[in-house]
Amino acid sequence: MTSPISVIFKTAAAAGAAMLISACTMTGGPGNIYPAVAPVPAGSELLSFTAPGLKPQSVLRAEYKDNYQEEEYALFRGEGGAQAEVFSAEASSYGYGAQGGDRHVLEFSRTTKDTLNLWNLGKAGKFAYGAESFAHKGKLPYYLLPFERKDTGQSCFGFHAEFNSDPHDYRNGYDNHLFGYYCAPKGTKLNREAMISAVDGVDIAGVTRRAPAAVTERPFQQLKNDAQLVAAVKRGQPAGEAGMDAFPLYLVRIYSDRLGGSDGRP
Repeated sequence: MTSPISVIFKTAAAAGAAMLISACTMTGGPGNIYPAVAPVPAGSELLSFTAPGLKPQSVLRAEYKDNYQEEEYALFRGEGGAQAEVFSAEASSYGYGAQGGDRHVLEFSRTTKDTLNLWNLGKAGKFAYGAESFAHKGKLPYYLLPFERKDTGQSCFGFHAEFNSDPHDYRNGYDNHLFGYYCAPKGTKLNREAMISAVDGVDIAGVTRRAPAAVTERPFQQLKNDAQLVAAVKRGQPAGEAGMDAFPLYLVRIYSDRLGGSDGRP
């Protein structure tokens, strides 16, 4: 059964699809970029996460691209059952691009708890919430929500950040969203300070840390869709213990037929 969230995201994608060919024609890009999910080439990873117990190498990683947005998903694991998943989306720097004055933003009005419910692990009813969410302005403007894994007793928290507001969009949309969670090794209790320290270990190449040449010089090009990778991210590895069935998320909202200099109203 298709989830209501998936229907919303796919509807948003369909709304933008009609603009794809004209977008490429107007910007002189490399031609229509068809939606596809593929492995991330070594050295081109955007997401990294340094936190107690996590290994620096991701267990599973995938990227998604189309004419309007770029996404990356990464799963990290380590000692004592430590686990983290992170998702990043950006209104694409190809075509109309991010940074304002373009024609599209990411439509994603979700609380931190809403983002946790997108993860397969969260949908399995394994998250017990206690304390309220709180804000932290670190490398990015985060909201953090503490929780505990019922099955393992691990101390965890979810996080969500929206940034790079598009000044031309009258609904104040954002070009970037980042969300995920971190569960510390068994027996480690996360207090507020430990959560803040951990979330500041999340980095996006080119945003919170210097991007290597492999990222900055990489052209926006057609990916070859990897159906097996899509299935692996959707079901998780092992199934239900990670992953996000809604991946990729279709978040683009077209807000104007005029480029720049407008208030974004139709």
